[in-house]
Amino acid sequence: MKDILYLVIYKKPNVMGNSQVVILPPPMQQMEALQEAIYLLGGKWRIPIINAICNGSHRFTTILNNIPGITRRSLAKELKEMEQNFIITRTVRCDTPLLVEYHTTEYSESFSPIIIALISFGIEHKKKMLYASMPIKKVGTINAAHQSA
Repeated sequence: MKDILYLVIYKKPNVMGNSQVVILPPPMQQMEALQEAIYLLGGKWRIPIINAICNGSHRFTTILNNIPGITRRSLAKELKEMEQNFIITRTVRCDTPLLVEYHTTEYSESFSPIIIALISFGIEHKKKMLYASMPIKKVGTINAAHQSA
């Protein structure tokens, strides 16, 4: 049973609307790849940090101020791990005062479609949940006088 080769090929439109062929590895390798991606991008702060940097926040304090709820300690830890995983670069300028800036890498920009898709999904999900929490309005009720007629 292990010798069976799983090969899934499907066409999906890319950003330009053209079809591209996607060849997926066997299910076990797919799961490993998913786990790696989730480890890399997972957590509460990674994607918001990438988004803040992509939107022009390059200094530590600016990033901190643009992400509600994140602590200095959490941001410092995440930035260090993201630098180790080649998601961002850290540039230190020996000016007075010392200037440290963070930028996305070409590698991290390759998953910008994923981040855009997550933002779109989040917006749609919020709308769906807002709609679901709205009280149901009764359009019309039939009273006893009209029922007997």
